[in-house]
Amino acid sequence: MIRTLLAGLLSAALFAPQSASAGPDKPAGFPERPLTVVVPYGTGGGSDTMGRIWAKAMSKIVGVEIRVINQPGAGGFAALPDYVARPADGYSILQHVNFVVEGEVLGRTDIKIRDKLEPICTANKAYSQLYIRTDDDRFSDWKSFVEYAKANPGKVKVGNVNTELAQVKLLADAIGIEVEQINFSKPAERYASAIGRHVDVLYEQPGDVKSFLAAKQMKPILTLVKGKAPAEFPDVPILSDIGQENLATIFLARMFLVHKDAPKERKRYLEAACQKAYNSTAFQEHLKQKNLNPATSHLNAKDTLALLREQKDAFKRFHGK
Repeated sequence: MIRTLLAGLLSAALFAPQSASAGPDKPAGFPERPLTVVVPYGTGGGSDTMGRIWAKAMSKIVGVEIRVINQPGAGGFAALPDYVARPADGYSILQHVNFVVEGEVLGRTDIKIRDKLEPICTANKAYSQLYIRTDDDRFSDWKSFVEYAKANPGKVKVGNVNTELAQVKLLADAIGIEVEQINFSKPAERYASAIGRHVDVLYEQPGDVKSFLAAKQMKPILTLVKGKAPAEFPDVPILSDIGQENLATIFLARMFLVHKDAPKERKRYLEAACQKAYNSTAFQEHLKQKNLNPATSHLNAKDTLALLREQKDAFKRFHGK
């Protein structure tokens, strides 16, 4: 009788639902005060919005407030010196994108992954698209855009941001067109330039222009994925449809890093907390709203580092380094 009762209690304990905010075991004394997430981009863009949703989800898991500060400039590289000057105690987290390794290749920064920084996770890996205005009378889809670009070499302007220039250049070279890329460091400037006819095409992730798509001010003409079109855009051609199955594809991966010299047990704790934050209802709902959830795109520290190495090699080949 007693043995049966104990077995029942043990079974109930093992299979009882866990609290959504229950996190991994904390290292002794960490964290005892608020954490800080540094976002090296301006407010209102995709990285800023995702960083704040992620910070809120993480806060419930780690049990302390997580403050977000924006330090934009130089395509995301201006914040790096200030970040590495912060104490290597795990209380400061840097949000960045995988294109940070292009800065290493081009010498835009001497702060290199693995020398000064170490990833704890990737919170999202998103595909990109090319967008045009819905009222553009020169081209209305991918085919007519390519025809126009070939007939008017160098006249088509593409709104972009520093490190994503490489993907558009690879695509343009592959299909035999010449475009002018206009670099914007602030998301709002890119969108305003597209709507205001200062650029002809916008390169961006769908979640970041969702309001323009809903208002029918913009529409996608190409999705830069292979194999199968995202469910949200089944009728938009993908690379496989235009004969570019072998084109190198650079996904936007938004990741979180800490100082390499931060205590190991704190880095591992933050890595485990990041996994739970990604799986939280609030964060998954954000990904859904932003069309950023075609597939599970969380990467742990090891896999994020592997992605960074892969992307660095791709940028080296692109730049002939």
